[in-house]
Amino acid sequence: MKKRTKKNRYNFKIITKIWFSIGILVIGYFISTLIVFTLGSHTEKRIGHVSNYLFPAATQSRVARSAFKEQMDLYEDAVMSGEEIFVESARKNSEKCREALKNILTLQLLGDEKKKEIQFLYNHLEIFTKSGNSIYKSMSEAFRDDMDTTNESLPPDELSLFMSDRAIRLAHEADAIRDSLSEINDYFQNSLKEEFSSIIDITHNQRYLNLILCVVVVIISLTLITIIVNRSIIRPLKRTFMLQMAVEQSIDGIAVFNLLGNIEYANNAWANMHGYDSSTLQNKTISFFHSQQQMTEEIIPLVRRIETDGFHMCEVGHKRKDETIFPTMMAVNLLKDENRHPTHLVGIARDISLQKQNEEELRMARDAAEASSKALQDSLETLKKTQNQLIQSEKMASLGGLVAGVAHEINTPLGISVTASSFLERKTREIKALFDENRLKRSDFKKYIEIGLESATSILSNLNRAAELIQSFKQVAVDQTVEEKRVFALKHYIDEVFISLRPRYKHTEHQITIDCPENLKLNSYPGVFMQVITNLVMNSLIHGFDGIEKGLISIEIVVHNDTVMIIYSDDGHGMNDEQLSKIFDPFYTTKRGQGGTGLGMHIVFNLVTQSLAGKIECDSSPGQGTVFSIKIPKDPDEKNEIKYPGTISALNR
Repeated sequence: MKKRTKKNRYNFKIITKIWFSIGILVIGYFISTLIVFTLGSHTEKRIGHVSNYLFPAATQSRVARSAFKEQMDLYEDAVMSGEEIFVESARKNSEKCREALKNILTLQLLGDEKKKEIQFLYNHLEIFTKSGNSIYKSMSEAFRDDMDTTNESLPPDELSLFMSDRAIRLAHEADAIRDSLSEINDYFQNSLKEEFSSIIDITHNQRYLNLILCVVVVIISLTLITIIVNRSIIRPLKRTFMLQMAVEQSIDGIAVFNLLGNIEYANNAWANMHGYDSSTLQNKTISFFHSQQQMTEEIIPLVRRIETDGFHMCEVGHKRKDETIFPTMMAVNLLKDENRHPTHLVGIARDISLQKQNEEELRMARDAAEASSKALQDSLETLKKTQNQLIQSEKMASLGGLVAGVAHEINTPLGISVTASSFLERKTREIKALFDENRLKRSDFKKYIEIGLESATSILSNLNRAAELIQSFKQVAVDQTVEEKRVFALKHYIDEVFISLRPRYKHTEHQITIDCPENLKLNSYPGVFMQVITNLVMNSLIHGFDGIEKGLISIEIVVHNDTVMIIYSDDGHGMNDEQLSKIFDPFYTTKRGQGGTGLGMHIVFNLVTQSLAGKIECDSSPGQGTVFSIKIPKDPDEKNEIKYPGTISALNR
């Protein structure tokens, strides 16, 4: 029920996300449509402004200007021809002009200032027309009747002069009216052009804005749909494909059985493991891979346990095509549907034949090693104790290598001692035979004494050497020194250690510098410090400064909270990578046969990591000297976790 709810919830999320992206597309389209509608309404208003105001005004102003121009032309025709009909036509054109101005005045969107201007022009034109009709009518009659005066009170010359003066004034008024009409016409014509240009620009911008909005909405919606499809569909499909590939390419055999025990799926590893082809295993039963005895003793109880627990892992034998049995580590899981009803069994098997063979070989080798080492058990007890300490570092050799190193070092002095003892025994028997036969001479006895003294000296020297090696080896096996723990001043104690070491380097030109806080006190084991510093100094003198007359040993001590950092360095020969990798290995030395045992730095490693609860690192390269970095707590028994910002590189920053 939970799985069904989870699946329904997952499907609901996918559907919701898809509808969400579709909704964004619809909302984007609605927004773009709303913007287009808003801009269209604005454009429609401007077009209405043009059609209801500017276009009629521009048309009527052009009509008024044309009518007035024609009126003035008719006045001139009336004067030139003397026909009154031209005056009447001029009057009609004046009415047409005034009618056009009147139509402009009736426009609702006409501004008050422009309305006053046109109204004034309308009134002026009306007065001008009345006066013009009278003057030009009289002038036409005068020119027609050969300048006969109609006003008897004035002489003909004066009448002509009067009429000419009136005509000139009317011409000036006509020019003013013509200019006003032209200005009005130009005003409306320019406004009309500007409005049309603005509408064209708005329409152009609206088209591009609509296109941009459409593209943006489509891109956003497609992006969201792509993301949703990728996350909700493609990713699960990829995971399913990867899971299928993982099953197909798994090194473990995987098979799916129905509840009747028939195989419905088996990967290549399962088929190859049993010597079959995967296509031939369809509908094979579990008993196909097991003997009758295995089915009774192992498989049937396993299936019953799986029905109860749902999962089980155990070692099961499988039968190959050639009837051979091989061991496998088998894990079987019970699959259930959404209603928690069992549907299939999934078996994962790994062939452990090689592992079993290795285990058997290892067991046989262990038995052989135990049998071969039984005779040496008593004499190598100390070495076994040391083994537990050496395995703390991955560089530490196995017990066999440790025994070989000890045997190599001890065999030489012991072999010399045995040889000398055997030689002395033989010479003793010879001198005894001469003595028993009364043939012993003074010269023979003197020679025997010299041989005995020389042999005894050799035996004593080599036995002492072997004793020293054994003592050094015992030091490796000790968990901690028996030195008493106490509080001591580190700087003062190091000075005392170097005083005791002074005879080792006083005949050289080597220099030693110590940089340590005077007030630094530790609650630790001073004897351990003495052994560590002594071994480091002797390592520098014997190996680092071999052939060097003047060298420098530097000890720098830095305190950080409860941690003490000791940097020991020399400017000697240094070490290559191979030597550096084995510096802390037991019995590793470059002076073998020249007095070196290879235990000095191993003892230092054990003392620092065990007795002082610290860490030690070594950095060296040929010709660049050697640096040892030692980090220890002020009190090793507090078991503080050592935290310090790096080693050499951190201190040099």
